[in-house]
Amino acid sequence: MLLDGDRTPAPELKAVAKERRSLKLFLGLFLGIPCLAMLVLYLIYPSIFSSHFPGIRALRMTAESMAPTLRVGDSVVVNYLSYDRNDPQRGDIACHEMVDDSKRIVNIKRIVAVGGDVLFISGQHITLNGKPVSEPYIVQDATSSENAESESNGMRNGPFKIQTNQFFVLGDNRDNSYDSRYFGAIDRSQILGKATFVIRADDPSKEWRSLR
Repeated sequence: MLLDGDRTPAPELKAVAKERRSLKLFLGLFLGIPCLAMLVLYLIYPSIFSSHFPGIRALRMTAESMAPTLRVGDSVVVNYLSYDRNDPQRGDIACHEMVDDSKRIVNIKRIVAVGGDVLFISGQHITLNGKPVSEPYIVQDATSSENAESESNGMRNGPFKIQTNQFFVLGDNRDNSYDSRYFGAIDRSQILGKATFVIRADDPSKEWRSLR
C-alpha cells in the first residue's frame, strides 16, 4: 500500500539497491572469512604470525657439525610450528638461535638432555642420569681420545644439571661441533623449530628424507 506522496521506486533504483546489497555481502564474506580464519590460526598456532611466518622454512647447511646426519650443502626443512603445542624432546634435531658478538646466529643441533636431567660427557659418548646412551647417529671415531678436549679451550664435560625450561644440545659430529659443551644449555625461548626433512646435496633425485 502506498501512502499519499509515496512514489513507486523506479526499476533502475531497485537494481542499484540490489547491487549495493550484493557488494556489501561480497565484501563481508571477502573480509570476514579470512579474518576469522586468521583468528583461529592465531589461537592454535601463535607463532605463525611471528617473524617465522609461514611456519616452515628450508635452511642450507654450511657446517659439518651435524654430520653424518646433515652435511654441508644439504637443504633442511624446519617446522617452526612444531613446538607451539608440544615441548622439545630428547633426540629432536632442533633449530635454535643465539647471539654472538651482537650477531644473531641460527644453529641446528640435537637435543640430548632436558630439564631435570644430569648429563656427563666422555669423549663422543654421553651418560644421562647415570646410564650410558646409545647414539647410532654419531660416527664412532676409534682414533678419537676420550679426553682430547679440555676446559683450556672452553669446552666442559660436565656433569651438567639441566634446569627447568632448558635444553642441552650437541652436534652429531662431536669432534667438530660448537654446542652446549661450550655455551651451556639453551633456554626454551631460543628454540625456533624442529628439523623434520632433508634433501641431500648429492642426491640427483632431490628426494625428501625424514630426519631422526
